[in-house]
Formats: sequence, C-alpha cells, structure tokens
Amino acid sequence: MLFRSLYGLAMEILGGGRSASAIAVTGTAGTGKSTALMRLALRLSTAGIPVLWFDRYSVVGLTRAHDRVRALDGKLAIAVDDADLYGWDLIKMLRDLVPRRSEFLVVVAVRSGKLDDITLDLAASGDVPVCEHDVPPLTDEDVDGLIATLDRYNRLGRLKGENYAERRRAFCEQAGRQMLVAMIQATSGRNFEEKAQEELTQLTGNQRYIYSLACVASSLR
Repeated sequence: MLFRSLYGLAMEILGGGRSASAIAVTGTAGTGKSTALMRLALRLSTAGIPVLWFDRYSVVGLTRAHDRVRALDGKLAIAVDDADLYGWDLIKMLRDLVPRRSEFLVVVAVRSGKLDDITLDLAASGDVPVCEHDVPPLTDEDVDGLIATLDRYNRLGRLKGENYAERRRAFCEQAGRQMLVAMIQATSGRNFEEKAQEELTQLTGNQRYIYSLACVASSLR
C-alpha cells in the first residue's frame, strides 16, 4: 500500500497532475529508503520512463544531469540516493530543472535528520515544493514476506536453523522491524550499534543533541 502511494505520487507529478515538485523518501537508518527508491526507479523504468540514477558510487556527478535532461524529451525521472551527500549540487539541480520542465520528476532518498538541510535551502526560493514520503518500520506482512524471500534464496544466515516463531522474533524484537537492522543483525549476528554510531556522527548541533538523548532514553528503556 505504501509503495503504491509513492508510485502514484510519482506518476501524478510526471503526468502533470501536480505542480512541479520533488519527492523525498525519508526515514531513519535501516528502514529501507534506498530499497524503496530502487523499487520506484525499476517500476518507472518498466513503465517506459527513462530514469537517471545517482548514488555515492556514481562516477558521473549531478552537474552532468543538466545535459542529460536537456537531451531527452518526454517523461524523465532522476533518482538520487544518499541525497544529502551532494550538498549544493543537489539544491542547484532542483532549482534549475524542476520548475522549468514538464513531465519531470526528481526523487531523492535521505535520512529524516538530513531533510531539513535540503528543504531549508529550497525554501529561500520557494519554487520547488518537496513532497515527503516516510518509510515506516516493517509490518507483520512485510516481515513474513522478507523471511520467506530470504529462505527461498538461502540467505537467512544464523536464522536458517531456527523455527518460524524464532525467525519472526528476531525481526520484530531484536531488529525492531527495521529492514536494514533485520538484514544485518537478525541474519548475520553483526551488532547494529555501529550503524547507529555512524548516523550520530553525521549529525551536528541540536540534531545531534536530540539524537543522543533519544539513544540514551532507548537504552535505559
């Protein structure tokens, strides 16, 4: 249901049913932002819509996106993972391209704590609305489907020898229904605290202080 709403929003923007806008796929570390972005890009591509993909491993930077956009006619989408890493290049691209082209979509995946860095810069010009699509924790149906898929492809790791109840407990309790946590900790046994520490060190100021308070409160239950 949630992915259908994301896909529906993307098609609405591409079809001109909504004023020129960008989409931000947000959530905390481990909720599946990149997975949702990849799934959307694949779905759009399957529908015949060209998709330009950018992430931290891309050899070509966002500055080249301008040339590609001008060279292609019709519907076009740009997907940017870990969008906050691009800084001013991302802001400039959104301001330059989104208001000036029809049947055009930019969708980015960004941690919730980093979204303000993007939207506050855009707010100064006011010509690029950003529609936020939050990726929530896994539902019971999501957990069952993920376990079945991992089992089918022999990727359950240390959970392979456990019964169904123990597998569900690992995802729902130990992994807290977070996709990346589940994939790393529940199946491999790797401690997810490293990921949380990485997320903390990337924040600054009040965001880092609030995140730290939330971590302490969670640890003390």
